[in-house]
Amino acid sequence: MLDVVGKSYGLINIRTFYVQDTDGFVQEFVRLLEQMPENGLIIDVCGNGGGNIWASERLLQTVSPIEIEPERMQFVVTPGTLDLCRNHPATSQIPLHLWRPSLEEAVETGSVYSRAFPLTDRESCNTIGQRYYGPVALLVDGNCYSATDIFAAGFQDHGIGNVIGVSNNTGAGGANVWEHWLLTEALPVGWGLKSLPNQAGMRVAIRQCLRVGPNAGALLEDFGVAPNLVYKLRREDVMEGDRELLAFVAKDLSAQAPRSIKITESGPSPGSPAKRQLFIKTQGLDRLDFCLDDRPQGSINLSPDAAGKSEVKPSVDSGLKLKLLGFQTGKDRPAALYRGRSP
Repeated sequence: MLDVVGKSYGLINIRTFYVQDTDGFVQEFVRLLEQMPENGLIIDVCGNGGGNIWASERLLQTVSPIEIEPERMQFVVTPGTLDLCRNHPATSQIPLHLWRPSLEEAVETGSVYSRAFPLTDRESCNTIGQRYYGPVALLVDGNCYSATDIFAAGFQDHGIGNVIGVSNNTGAGGANVWEHWLLTEALPVGWGLKSLPNQAGMRVAIRQCLRVGPNAGALLEDFGVAPNLVYKLRREDVMEGDRELLAFVAKDLSAQAPRSIKITESGPSPGSPAKRQLFIKTQGLDRLDFCLDDRPQGSINLSPDAAGKSEVKPSVDSGLKLKLLGFQTGKDRPAALYRGRSP
């Protein structure tokens, strides 16, 4: 927690994405989110050198009011990358079939790069949905690389909040990197790659990352993510644990109001035993749209009180996937998202 001018803000530091248990990592992040105050949240990834791309991209949904589109990856067209996508051992369990057709077409088209596809499954990027509804800011520096570059790009591409940097861009190493041990498993038989002596290691950038959303097609590698706001570190930050930097970010968050959708309880629907009545509380919203099993069911205009809060009690079918989208007047983009199952 962080207290600035009488208000409490959340602060989560992510020092690495090098995790083996992706599900456990995401679950722990959700657990921490549930303890954060609604005034705002700072996610600090300064100095994070990257790691597991799946882990980084799957976190975005928990703070995003819109569905996440994973960043995309492309191969450079060479005889080697074509051989890799055609003949990699099945035991490697790396899905490379999506890139193969465009690599084969490049013989005729002369394309320099293959078509681009996401590494992270889109469904896994959206199954949990938004879990924190307060304003969010991302803190980055020039030592953010690889999966952290990709995390920062996704944060900005989906308009989750301001990316605030102490450098003019992130590390610009956003690529899919393969370690030597993975190369030995994935390369086709006959390439003759040998184990390195004395437990040495190496890694190479195997696929290039392209951004999505308003930055669709832009290169992440070599350019990185340019922050929405740049802060120049002061002596107080170096000597007193980023005191002024965190106050600067908190000030940015304080200008934004929280929006939320919460189902507080449910009960039998009056006059319709097959349905359940939901008790839904919202904040900062003017309209609520309903979807069951991904099919639109209806829309309710809200009547917020002076504090921006509303309460509605719709009836829905039980046991279906439930998605609620909250909107503000005059805006087409959702301001809040709830995912779950109807009780």
